[in-house]
Amino acid sequence: MNKRRNRCIHCNYSYCIKAGITSQNKQRYQCKKCKKKFIGKYSYCAYQKSTNHNIQQLIKECTSSNQLRHFSLNP
Repeated sequence: MNKRRNRCIHCNYSYCIKAGITSQNKQRYQCKKCKKKFIGKYSYCAYQKSTNHNIQQLIKECTSSNQLRHFSLNP
């Protein structure tokens, strides 16, 4: 059976099924409850909430000290 007892990173539901592989050959899973897909083990750390919080804090610090004036969002 394709069910795996790990928790969905979106809704914390405990049953997920295999949903293919990524281009980097990592197993993708789909939550049976919310139907969202995720990768079992990420090698990129920006998806973690603590990393996201740190990025937001740095942006606030840069914005408050006007250090972002050299950066452009448009290429």
